[in-house]
Amino acid sequence: MDCLLVYEKNAASREERFGSLAQALRRAAELAAGGCPALAIADAKGRKLMDDAQVRRAFVTMSAILEETEPAANGEAPLPPIEIAKRVIAEHLDGDHRRLAEYWLTLWDGDQLPRRVSFRPERVRDLLPGIAVFEVKPNVSVHCRIAGTAFLYRFGLDIAQKDWIELTAPSKRTLRLERNTRIAQGAISFCRRLDPNRPQGAALFSDVQLPFRAEPDGTVCYLHHSDWRPRNSEYEMARTRLGEIAPAEEFRPFDLFPLAA
Repeated sequence: MDCLLVYEKNAASREERFGSLAQALRRAAELAAGGCPALAIADAKGRKLMDDAQVRRAFVTMSAILEETEPAANGEAPLPPIEIAKRVIAEHLDGDHRRLAEYWLTLWDGDQLPRRVSFRPERVRDLLPGIAVFEVKPNVSVHCRIAGTAFLYRFGLDIAQKDWIELTAPSKRTLRLERNTRIAQGAISFCRRLDPNRPQGAALFSDVQLPFRAEPDGTVCYLHHSDWRPRNSEYEMARTRLGEIAPAEEFRPFDLFPLAA
């Protein structure tokens, strides 16, 4: 998403164009640190997405997400994969994302990722509208196996049993396959994005991806949870939806098996 960072400094209004919300937020932090009195982020058509207070709150949140989680430093022995996972979850997830991830942690077998068959949907029943399971053949394909009702209302179609790459905007298919392959290779990932159909202040939402253990044929499933839920008119299936099915503007992977990478 092209974004405009609009700001006022020394009584002169200015704007800068960025290719992603994350880039605009990083620049906003630099301006705020320099004493810039007013900031706002707009879309490429100049429609305001976030005002000054929302920009500053969002950057604080994103800064925490973007902090590096180093499994080993200063010559220390590397952390076991499950300890890396626990640290990532404790430091970077909260709310429903964290609750799902903590249940996922209970399914580990020592330092081995959980198996897909170990997941019991009834244990997280209230989260099911925002849960999907994707199946990845690394560097080859991605298919959605199951998807909660939130995805139906968000996209206006049932993505279950669909080729996730074919549903993706053509210009973003390679990126999506690369990201899904990274998850399949053993990475927790966190994404933050804007819903172009929502007004400023309500557009930000996030997703988390949690990998399962690889199957004998090399395919890997992963849990996907989105905190997007339909509101009011969004329950209308036939409503007009702006934007396209595309990867998130911000993708942050945390490798659980760094020595194997």
